[in-house]
Amino acid sequence: MTGADEKYDVAYLTRYVGKTDTGIAFTDHAYLDGLARSAYSTLVVGNGIAPIYPADGLAYTTSAAEYRRHAPRLHLVNGMGSFVTHLPSGYRREHRRGHKVAIMHEEPTAFDFYGTDVWNRNNVRDVLMAAHDGFVFVSERSRDLWVEEAGLHDVPVYVLPNTCAEEAVIASDLVDRDRVEVASGLGLDPGEVSIVVVGTVQRLKGQIDVIDAVRRLREKRREVTLHVYFVGRVREQRYADELEALVSAHGLGGAVTFVGEVPKTRALEYVAAADALVIASQTEAMPLVLLEAMQLGTPIVTTLVGGIPEVVDGTCATTFDVRDVDALVSALEQLVDDPARSAVLARAAAARYRDEFSNEHFRRRFATVLGSLAVDSGLAAVPPPAGGFDDGLEVERRPDGVLVASGVAGSGRRWRAALAAHHAEDPLRRVELRLPGVGLLPSLETAAPLARLGLAVTEFASAVGTTVCATDAGQAVLAASDVLRIVGGPPHEAAYAEHVRASARRRAKARTLELAEAQATTAAPAAAPRTATVPRLSLASRVLGRLPRESRPTDGRR
Repeated sequence: MTGADEKYDVAYLTRYVGKTDTGIAFTDHAYLDGLARSAYSTLVVGNGIAPIYPADGLAYTTSAAEYRRHAPRLHLVNGMGSFVTHLPSGYRREHRRGHKVAIMHEEPTAFDFYGTDVWNRNNVRDVLMAAHDGFVFVSERSRDLWVEEAGLHDVPVYVLPNTCAEEAVIASDLVDRDRVEVASGLGLDPGEVSIVVVGTVQRLKGQIDVIDAVRRLREKRREVTLHVYFVGRVREQRYADELEALVSAHGLGGAVTFVGEVPKTRALEYVAAADALVIASQTEAMPLVLLEAMQLGTPIVTTLVGGIPEVVDGTCATTFDVRDVDALVSALEQLVDDPARSAVLARAAAARYRDEFSNEHFRRRFATVLGSLAVDSGLAAVPPPAGGFDDGLEVERRPDGVLVASGVAGSGRRWRAALAAHHAEDPLRRVELRLPGVGLLPSLETAAPLARLGLAVTEFASAVGTTVCATDAGQAVLAASDVLRIVGGPPHEAAYAEHVRASARRRAKARTLELAEAQATTAAPAAAPRTATVPRLSLASRVLGRLPRESRPTDGRR
């Protein structure tokens, strides 16, 4: 990933950077954090990323052409939506030797609900998944279903359970806030029992069953004041219209609110403020909102579909069967009548989250999975490489645990693979680079993978060619982030910046032409005779200067 590094080890493809309208979007934070902590150099192929270097050890681009110019060994795709967005025609021949892995966030049955164009089960299985060499699933259940569905018995598959916005949002902003205070800020009535349903509005999420349960409960228990808030964007408009018609037909306008799409932090506030989260889904691989409610200590009422039983059971949540509205009504009654029981279940769920699904647990699992993917892709060898490297660098580990690398500057893949292997075996705390005759910048380029592992430069002696990197930031000559800033401006950034400037020039020229055309139309006489037929030009033709031959001047002018 350093300035001298022309070939990245990993390409991470995503369409969710900066988005807030889907649970998959948050997974970017977790995966990017794991890649940034790795010794492997990574090119992130994303959407709408500003042309800046964020100093997290990762290189970013939105350019498919830039992606094709490199030959990463490992291609990691966050969901099939990212694959279709960046590679609508599939992988290019430039990447035929790379190992291609897709992270699958949905079960096979989810695509039965979509059933259109690209997003039907057959196309996902036979075309999109067939382009990949391995898969990462978010639950064991999802893995088992896809192994049978797509015949993945001889394909490397891994399970990496989701985590939630624990450190990014919840721990810093919500855990210590009073629930009543959060509810008041959202305008929730403290005299009502507040239920929240978070997810895109589509039939597989089962919102219609929740509305029906509220209707039945109101008819059964007139004294109960219950309000349900649906948070999430509309994905199926016809279904959304059906829900609103049902609310209107039964006079539930005062008990049902469609909040719509809101930023992630606001959605989490609804979960934090509610008396319960309800998940009525007919299929789920592993919903992030379930983990978020666990971390926030919000009582949970859920179906046990997909990977949900791998996260909660009757000891930490109230459960009901899919489409069993009577059971959901009973669960809501229990929530109203016995809040103490709900509080006990919520505390048990929070403890389970801490013990099994926290950000720290995810980091360890991600490092393990990434290590296996590195072996699958040929980035790393088993056993770890030792001795001479193709870039002339020799590596040994002393009995005191210090890693010593000597020779010429090693910025190649095998050097990074060695670091990753040593770090996985026993986290590196001190590395001595002995590079005689090498200046500061090449030394820092060699140290860049160490900076991604959190090691700062603590000593530099140019006379003897020694650079020491260690975790003792208090004695740092250069912090790890400074090392990445100095050597981390990869060549693709200049290309992307030019792409942005060129795009701006094209837009400006198009606006100028449109304005000129509008002014000419306004100024022209109403009945001006036409003496010749000139073909109408498309805006694209005018912007690019490709005039039809018959419309060009014929008097010798250029």
